[in-house]
Amino acid sequence: MTSPDALFPVVAMQLSDLDAIMEIEPILFTGDPWPRSMYEHEIVRNEMSFYRVIHGQAPAQPLVLAYAGVWMLYDTAHVSTIGTHPAWQRRGLSTWLLLHLIEESLRRGAVEMTLEVRKSNLAAQALYHHFGFEKVGRRRRYYRDTGEDALLMTLTVLDADAVRQALTDTRQRSNAHLRRQMGVDD
Repeated sequence: MTSPDALFPVVAMQLSDLDAIMEIEPILFTGDPWPRSMYEHEIVRNEMSFYRVIHGQAPAQPLVLAYAGVWMLYDTAHVSTIGTHPAWQRRGLSTWLLLHLIEESLRRGAVEMTLEVRKSNLAAQALYHHFGFEKVGRRRRYYRDTGEDALLMTLTVLDADAVRQALTDTRQRSNAHLRRQMGVDD
């Protein structure tokens, strides 16, 4: 049985991934994309962060299908960015990537995870809500490009049995979904 871990391994972001990410970034974050120098800093210099990618595995696929980053702030993991190549959205890759980010944050000692999301980004909010994130605040005019508010969302008590069971359940559902997407049989 081919698992999504084999089909879509989540690996450390490298400087060699940045050309592909710089092609995707302004499409996903139209008014406020991160510059290459910011990713370079995060990968090379920020010891309190980790960045992950899912690479395309076939010649016709983009080099980077999805990418994300987390800042570890003591016992809080903060999702700094997450994005999926436009041609690969709605296939479960963001769920797969976020699952890995949460699991790695747990291994690093996080007890909660936070993030900001545009008030208008209902699809992302639904994804985060699926994992148990709750809206806990608002950052007024957070996004420079439009002045749109950001919702602050938090997933607390990452080591609780209920959260761990939800992660296990999500891993199983995501595994099955990604296998169906790729036409992989048992």
